Amino acid sequence: MPETEFFAQGEASSTISAFALELKAETRYDLQDAIENKKEPLLIFHYGETKQNLLMQEIQQQGFNLFGINLAENGLTDELASDIAKKSFTGAVVLPQSESTCPLVQLKNNIQNLATISQCVVRQKIALSQGLLVVTEEAFTISESTVSNRPDNASLAALTRITAMENPHLNIRCLDSGQDTQANDLLIALNMRTKGNALISRGKQVYRENLRALKLQSFESFPLSEQGAYLITGGTGGLGLALAKSLLEQTPVNLILLGSKDLPEKHLWKKTLAESQDEKLKTKLEKLFELDAFDGSLEYHATPLSEKSQLEELLIQIRQRYGKVNGIVHAAGKAGDGFLIHKSLPELDSVISAKVDAAWYLHELTLTDKLDFFVMYSSVATSLRSAGQSDYTAANAYLDSLAYMRRGMALPALSIAWPAWREVGIAVEYNAVDEAEFFAPINNQQALNLLKSAIHYQQELPPAIVLAPLNQNAKLNDLEQLDILPSAELVEHINSQSESLDQRGNGDQTDVVLTSIDDPDEIDLMVAQTWGRVLGVTEIDVDDVFNDLGGNSILTTQMYRDFDKQHPEAVDMADLFTHTTIRGQAEHFRKYLGLSKKGVDTESMDHKVKNEPDMDEVLARLARGDISTEEAQALL
Repeated sequence: MPETEFFAQGEASSTISAFALELKAETRYDLQDAIENKKEPLLIFHYGETKQNLLMQEIQQQGFNLFGINLAENGLTDELASDIAKKSFTGAVVLPQSESTCPLVQLKNNIQNLATISQCVVRQKIALSQGLLVVTEEAFTISESTVSNRPDNASLAALTRITAMENPHLNIRCLDSGQDTQANDLLIALNMRTKGNALISRGKQVYRENLRALKLQSFESFPLSEQGAYLITGGTGGLGLALAKSLLEQTPVNLILLGSKDLPEKHLWKKTLAESQDEKLKTKLEKLFELDAFDGSLEYHATPLSEKSQLEELLIQIRQRYGKVNGIVHAAGKAGDGFLIHKSLPELDSVISAKVDAAWYLHELTLTDKLDFFVMYSSVATSLRSAGQSDYTAANAYLDSLAYMRRGMALPALSIAWPAWREVGIAVEYNAVDEAEFFAPINNQQALNLLKSAIHYQQELPPAIVLAPLNQNAKLNDLEQLDILPSAELVEHINSQSESLDQRGNGDQTDVVLTSIDDPDEIDLMVAQTWGRVLGVTEIDVDDVFNDLGGNSILTTQMYRDFDKQHPEAVDMADLFTHTTIRGQAEHFRKYLGLSKKGVDTESMDHKVKNEPDMDEVLARLARGDISTEEAQALL
């Protein structure tokens, strides 16, 4: 693959702003790695498909007893869940649906059934000595020269890996193999452990994810034409509006913005601005007014992106009016928030559908259009996986895989994994712009400059890339915890950054005033500083509850990563839901580190910790209907 220059022109020589997550052959395994525990049956969730039945027969021939549940017939009912909770199993295996003629329906079925199974395993405390294994095929693309991938399975694998992070005690992981999973592959995967919660194999070869810096030259303009039209989904979102302005500033193009909400007709915008009390609506209209003042043409359509027929009709109208569709930027999306255990199936579907449905329908409906570009806005969440973001990560993983699939069909495609944008977007709305992320947040103009370069050089770049500056505080351990291998060039760069930072000293520390405690020690202050950085506050009571100060699952994940950098493996996500105050978290750290604090009644603290509610027990009580949702939230 041709390469462009290493650094974007005009940037500091220490800045890398483009990356690709690729697979690298790492090890080989042999059959001695396979699990041999045959005393307890294997729990198999399947759809009764031909190759699934053959696989199960092959496993039985190796001496294993199977307890099969056909999801296509009955699904996982409450009665069945209660029944399997009374038994013990060697492990559970999920074989996703793969023979449906409708890819989106198949994806939704698989996602929702995996969510139901995961919630059942957690709430019913099903005994699985070897954990839960989700089997996918071609979820990962081994190389561009042999593109064979399944976007639906990529999404399912991503959901599995985040669910594993949210429930580290359950040993959940994914096995991704080629087109036909063999029994030995499955039995080996049940016996293996990976930090990244995925075993990627082809034959006997095992692959690991590798993060590589890309060589991206700067290019100062978008390749645009005044003829035809350009389509932006999520067109009235912060990222969509920023892109629209940049396009119109450069060339008088015909621009079609798609959004999910109805807006007044264009001739009523001025009146609405004068009379409306809806500040969000007025802000959108003000920005649309600004865009409409440029040369070119601007249209807005409230189009349900999950309705293929309406999207098809709109594309027909665009072709009739403007002659052709030149390019597409799919920037629509919806944030996910919270652990999978807490999500309802409609909530899960709404986050998945916001990105996936339009991406697939736009792909199908423009197969005969000669597009200059087909760009999808993905997220660094697909590489920097975080607990609490299962649905959002799954949706973005679908886009990355779809880009590989399109490129394999000789169609233009580029999936861009963005970091948080500092000025607009989901991260701003959720107060979750984290300056300590491995990939640093990005300013609007910097993002748009990188986008121009990526679109211009798209054929020389991998189909799915990260466009983000590397944080000056980035550590190799950040990647190691995710089982991602950095390229040699990236190792050298991060090490040189660390040496430079050590010489300058880290001036990012913010002093936090900790109240309701007379003698805070270094552990109290360490926890307080972390809270202060994540929440953006400078004074905290030692007994304040994290969520009461504006915390949410996204910020909890940031807090977890910060703690893990300072004291690796001292906490897991469940600890942060159990200990929700600075006092409780500090005492947890002391116990892990073998420290004591003068004046602390450790016996009383031990009693308090022991009597804190067990999350799994609370969730089980909620599932049985013994307590209400509000009571469960209060206990947790």
